[in-house]
Amino acid sequence: VGDDHDDDSLEAAARRELIEETGWEAGRIDVLLTGPTSSGMSNERIAFARARDLRRVGDGGGVNDEDITVHSVPRSEAPAWLMQKYREGYELDLKLWAGLWMIEYNPDGTRAD
Repeated sequence: VGDDHDDDSLEAAARRELIEETGWEAGRIDVLLTGPTSSGMSNERIAFARARDLRRVGDGGGVNDEDITVHSVPRSEAPAWLMQKYREGYELDLKLWAGLWMIEYNPDGTRAD
């Protein structure tokens, strides 16, 4: 939020970053939760947003000096794909599992629509 966009909202930033980094555009964005990445250690915060009604609009990969490789993996295969990458020696951000869970569930545990 705020990357040279002074009037940025969480939804606007999520929408923009999704397109820039992945090449997918969301018809709907729901901001689910925000909170600290490391309570008491940093003032850095993270937001989880759920993107729905996606359509491919570009290649993704980031902007300027970003070097992002986009992998298109079916949701049902994502945990196994991530664990394969882990076995290959890649470091995985544990927030990935929270994000995968929040595709199907709301933060309160109810099923997402």
